[in-house]
Amino acid sequence: MSARWRPLQYRRLWCLLCGAGCEYCDKGNGASYGTDNGLYQEPAQDVQMRCIDAWFNAQLVDLTEQQYLDLNIYHPTNYSHSQMLADEVKGGQKGDGIVYQSVRHQGHDCYALFKPNLVTKVCQTKHFTYKWNGVSVNSILEINLV
Repeated sequence: MSARWRPLQYRRLWCLLCGAGCEYCDKGNGASYGTDNGLYQEPAQDVQMRCIDAWFNAQLVDLTEQQYLDLNIYHPTNYSHSQMLADEVKGGQKGDGIVYQSVRHQGHDCYALFKPNLVTKVCQTKHFTYKWNGVSVNSILEINLV
């Protein structure tokens, strides 16, 4: 597949807190991990998370156009096609990364950068507490200094 690339300079992005369905998100599989006796489920707890603003300067392959949205690279659970495309872009040195539409948060773009040195500035912004009930996150609280 041939995708056009576009230069992005000092683009600001904001972490969407579990936009990809991390282990603490109710869209994920729950925070469980393997032990010698099988799976262990994390007990109920508060988990602190931080949002980060990052600025970067990169030449990104743009997959946000309508012609790409119906392709298998946008499958919500099968990442094999999108991983093959990323390998093709990275291996062929066709760009510094990829910009694509979020599968889980319509209207939001995601950025995959192949090299960390493309990030020029990072700044912590908001701070949250995720209330993990042992199965999923049942509430998210924003923490502010008074």
